[in-house]
Amino acid sequence: MDSRFAVIDAPSLQNGVDLLKNKNLDAKLGNFDGRVAAHVTIDRTPCYITSNATYIPEIPPNGPDAKDAKMFVRQDMRYGHDDSTLWPLQYSHTFCHLGAIRRQPTTEIGQRGDFISPESGMTITRGLGKLRHRLCSKLADAAKILLEECCQYAETVPQVVPVFPLLEQTLKLALERLQSVPSTYQQMVLEVTTVQRTYLELKGLLEYMTVYKPRMLDPASETGHPDDCVGVFTSDPMIAQLFNIARLPYWLIHPLSGFTRENILRVIEPLKMSWALELEAAEGFPSVPAGANTDEKCYTRAEGFRIWANRTIRHHLNRS
Repeated sequence: MDSRFAVIDAPSLQNGVDLLKNKNLDAKLGNFDGRVAAHVTIDRTPCYITSNATYIPEIPPNGPDAKDAKMFVRQDMRYGHDDSTLWPLQYSHTFCHLGAIRRQPTTEIGQRGDFISPESGMTITRGLGKLRHRLCSKLADAAKILLEECCQYAETVPQVVPVFPLLEQTLKLALERLQSVPSTYQQMVLEVTTVQRTYLELKGLLEYMTVYKPRMLDPASETGHPDDCVGVFTSDPMIAQLFNIARLPYWLIHPLSGFTRENILRVIEPLKMSWALELEAAEGFPSVPAGANTDEKCYTRAEGFRIWANRTIRHHLNRS
């Protein structure tokens, strides 16, 4: 976990319930216990979150507590807490692979020095340029390896899930634009983030199908510390069981009134989104209602919005 994510202890007693009442360092943790836990309020209802991880992310405002949340492009040309490669979302049965996306350190991408501009004498169109060849090749090489791995996987199963070809095509087309089409600096950043996000999601999907789903189905699977993946929020005990068996991070939301025998080792403050994410909106770009991401249909709309927004943003930048 990044060093900036300092885990801060919090009071264990709220509303007359002490989450450390059953603390037992010697007992093996069960699926509904917690290495850590946090008091939260959802829809004015006192709740608590337990996890097999060692930290608890803040629940996004368009999570189970949302009514009128909107999704919009941030100043870094990403989607803040609505980006499944950056922050956990509510579990979706349709997009169950999102929790298997590898967590990435936050790094600056698309620096001005990576943009070959007209002033460098290396382009012929004023105001337009491309990502440096070395960096573009690095992205393309990683994508080529991943796409080959996906082809090899497809040969071993009767039928791949429909998300595979969608992500593969999105990655190929985004790379082609990045390599071939001169663009403004902001367009370049948008294309780089599209390639990165799609790569990470496709890699997460492949690992979910080849590593984590087999663990879920194996009666001999042993629980343990989760892999360093994005994980999911859920209020479904069965999802917590499956993710614990698969060794994927999960954050199980319980009503505080239901606390009984859970063994919780530490009570902490949730990690703030503002510590890790760019939350300021990019000016002049559209937003759409995001709804509550407990409903997989809302996430489907969010995916559709990303495709639509990318087109709209490119049109906006071309006019500016």
